[in-house]
Amino acid sequence: LVLRYGATITPDARDQLLTTTGSDLHRLTHELDKLSTYSSSITSEIVSLLVPSSFSRVVFDLIDNVVARNQRVALAISDTLHLQGENTFGLCALLASTYRVCIGSALAMNAGITQPFAIAKTIKAHPFVVSKSLGFVTRTSFTNLVRSYRLFTYYDGVIKRGIMDEQTAC
Repeated sequence: LVLRYGATITPDARDQLLTTTGSDLHRLTHELDKLSTYSSSITSEIVSLLVPSSFSRVVFDLIDNVVARNQRVALAISDTLHLQGENTFGLCALLASTYRVCIGSALAMNAGITQPFAIAKTIKAHPFVVSKSLGFVTRTSFTNLVRSYRLFTYYDGVIKRGIMDEQTAC
């Protein structure tokens, strides 16, 4: 699978990635896509930098509060996640990815596709993430989704280019 992305992975990075993603093949594929975009030589340091250690309920609470524009609560949750050792860069990437799914879900719904599994198949996302994003989509405007997605992808770019550190950006 790594070769499909034109990348190589060290044995310790492979083991770390498999431990982190578990049996979730969709997440493994997503993480490999992200890792190979960042570097064609994937090391354990890169996996630690880019792959969030878990998709806990707290992470979804963070996303929920970001979408709801509840800055005070979102920052408190972010601080808690940092104290628990969650990777800041990974959280920023997770937020950008969630907004991408929200935008795809909103576009699918506007096209008349309303079932979560049908939306997931259409936008090539995991059904759980789509069903979770549908709640976000109904609580904000399409314009806000696009604006936020652009903001997160902007920060992703400035972090990767070394213009800003991830703690300041996210």
